[in-house]
Amino acid sequence: MKYVVSMLYKRRFTLFLVSFLLMLFGDIFVSPVWYTETQTVLILQNMLVSLLLFQQSSKLKKITIISLIVLAIASRISALINPDISPYFFLSAYLLYFFIVSYQLFRDLLFQKELGIETLSAAFSGFILIGTFSSLIFISMGSSGAFRGPDGPISNSDYLYFSFVTLLTIGYGDIVPVTEISKKAIMLFGLIGHFYTVFVVGIVIGKFLKDQQNVQLKE
Repeated sequence: MKYVVSMLYKRRFTLFLVSFLLMLFGDIFVSPVWYTETQTVLILQNMLVSLLLFQQSSKLKKITIISLIVLAIASRISALINPDISPYFFLSAYLLYFFIVSYQLFRDLLFQKELGIETLSAAFSGFILIGTFSSLIFISMGSSGAFRGPDGPISNSDYLYFSFVTLLTIGYGDIVPVTEISKKAIMLFGLIGHFYTVFVVGIVIGKFLKDQQNVQLKE
């Protein structure tokens, strides 16, 4: 059992990336009738896989992240049973969960000794984390009319799409901020997207040069 856990921990970033991609795109293979239930399952599997990131963390941190997962999933299931329940409890737990996961992932990314598939997976996962985190911010702001869509209400999946369009600075213009605070938020996350790209490129190049130097020293 310990051997299996150890092997999973060594591949934690790759597994986390796969679970993230599954969470983002897994519902396109499911009937729209089951969209909400499918999303709940996909979110749950991503949260469970994220526990690998904390395998060697302190007991307090493990308890905290497990508690947040339980709270987030419980509040989402409660919302499925009773749609009148406010979604803000789920959003709050999920935001805090993503903040802790992001810190852990970026910390591990900085201290990765070698450039490889795990480093690249961690970098890719980090960008998805930022996109997902920003979508939750936009969802919480959307109820006050901070954004305007092409027609009708903006769904949560629309906000997720919009957050990545913003980070990637594509700017289709189908969803636009209409209040001062939402415009500032868009500016902030656009800057974060650019900074993260430069940040990751710097890390990757730095580790690549370090690996090259080590090879030359061995020769």
